[in-house]
Amino acid sequence: MRSPTTVLPNGRRVDTLRYGSGHWHGVLWQGQTVVDVERDKLHREKQRTLGNCGLLATRQYDPQSRLTQLTLARGADAPAPVRERRFAYDAQGNLTTIFQTGATTAGPLGKLSYTYDPVGQLLAAVQPGLAERFAFDPAGNLIDKVPAPGNVLNNYGDTDYAYDEQGNATGKRFHPPGRESTWSDLELEYDAENRLSHATRTEHPSRHRAHYFYDAFSRRIAKRVEEARWSKQQDINKDQPTRTSATNTFFVWDGDTLAQELGHEETVTYLYEPDSFVPLARIASPACHQASAVHLPRVAQWDLPAIRQDAELQAAIAQEQADTEALHVSAWQGTQTAADGAAARDRITHYHCDHLGTPRELTDAQGNVVWSGRYKAWGRLLHVEGEIKQPLRFQGQYEDGETGLFYNRYRYYDPDVARYVTQDPVGLLGGLNTYTYAPNPTGWSDPLGLAKKCAKNTPCNPCIGKNPSASATKWQGKPPYPGVDAYTNIVLKKGTILYSLYPYGPKPGNYYSDRMTLISANGSALAYNNLTQISHSGNTPGARPMRDQVQAFKLSEDICAGTGKALANTLLGAGGGNQYFIDDSDISKLKANAKMFKFPRP
Repeated sequence: MRSPTTVLPNGRRVDTLRYGSGHWHGVLWQGQTVVDVERDKLHREKQRTLGNCGLLATRQYDPQSRLTQLTLARGADAPAPVRERRFAYDAQGNLTTIFQTGATTAGPLGKLSYTYDPVGQLLAAVQPGLAERFAFDPAGNLIDKVPAPGNVLNNYGDTDYAYDEQGNATGKRFHPPGRESTWSDLELEYDAENRLSHATRTEHPSRHRAHYFYDAFSRRIAKRVEEARWSKQQDINKDQPTRTSATNTFFVWDGDTLAQELGHEETVTYLYEPDSFVPLARIASPACHQASAVHLPRVAQWDLPAIRQDAELQAAIAQEQADTEALHVSAWQGTQTAADGAAARDRITHYHCDHLGTPRELTDAQGNVVWSGRYKAWGRLLHVEGEIKQPLRFQGQYEDGETGLFYNRYRYYDPDVARYVTQDPVGLLGGLNTYTYAPNPTGWSDPLGLAKKCAKNTPCNPCIGKNPSASATKWQGKPPYPGVDAYTNIVLKKGTILYSLYPYGPKPGNYYSDRMTLISANGSALAYNNLTQISHSGNTPGARPMRDQVQAFKLSEDICAGTGKALANTLLGAGGGNQYFIDDSDISKLKANAKMFKFPRP
């Protein structure tokens, strides 16, 4: 089964092949196979054939469908793989180790090891030649010495940050003592929508000035970068530069994925695994220097009431529009015809990504590795080999060389501090920390710069980065709940039914019970209140009357909850019921159903 053909602005055609269940099994470029996929009985990808270069990429999984091995080899009988990566996980599902074969000029790829704290935040990342250690404040900010007040990170290591009144980072100053040759100053400016509009980066002896442009959907459609260079003997703040240049780059989008990058010398197309942000192939085509005219009607020709009354003028306008449309159709047909012949010069390279979808290598039509990248833990490139420009980083991210920031659809990401330079566009609905990227970069990604998500083939643990048990105890230890119960964090699965006393005010509260507790009450409102140790007028002077109705809720997705027995406040009842604490950020995932249980009157 073939999906509808996508035709790109340079006339190239892309087809996605799917079989009966809807899973994709191949991608074509101008009718030629880019990749062919074989799947197992569970529809998991097990082997990928890359064009005609003879390379096979195979995958293996554990019983939980977690990716355990990626192998890139020159055929099934190759004596040794080109690359191999094996993955190990801990009991919580966190990635702990990547064993890698292969080497670069910097040395063997070797073993990558990761360590986490109890809530899944990355504490350490170790690879050959580099050991990184991390610390976080209670809000999840990566910190060096002191917490970030209001989540505004003012400094980290030798880097200082400045912000405007909207909370947007306006300056990044890297001035390590005694290393003046590495000093860097980055200035950022924003438009009325808090989108990055201009950036200036000064690194002696050069300065880059960038201007960014967006469409109505906030997708970046173009950038202009001006570069000025000085000699080492010149004063960059006083002398005229010895050389200046400017580069314009245009971007084509397919929904939320970057489809093409148009430069002066070539057009680069990015193909992705269907329905994802994981890159599949990079295709470089000769730049198209021809362009058809763009027709913009004069104001006098707009469809205004006065024009509608002039039949002769309307006829002339209609004829001009028809001629213009014919011109565009003719130009587009010429582009498509030329594409069939020009496609022979297209250079297809295949991406080889890790378990998270981060590019690690590119191979050419002969199966040779033409680009290889080693990363620091939070996405900054540590070592690169190859002449090809490869700007894709974590899923949905594009590195801007002029700033060192990663364009991430709705925001810009700073890999040096694992956070965005602007707050979440949704404001406080984005959570307690509106700058954060993710609790760790080994099991999470954020392709749109809006919300973290679990990577494909990676177990999704909603408790990573959350601790509802700690929140639950904060409501206790003071009247009317002087005792503090013991809680542990658990994952409640989608479809779980929980119960809450009704009425509960304008919205549901944070505490719930389960079906077993409801059954144990044996139809008694008093027994239910005693089991869950709820304060009411019968046991607490001045409290509201005892509630005798229970509302059922169904979870719409997996969440993290704190759970424990209600035991610590015996003045409110014998206790023993199961209780669950749901954080405010997850309350919206509880959907009230029609089931309302009313205890009979005593």
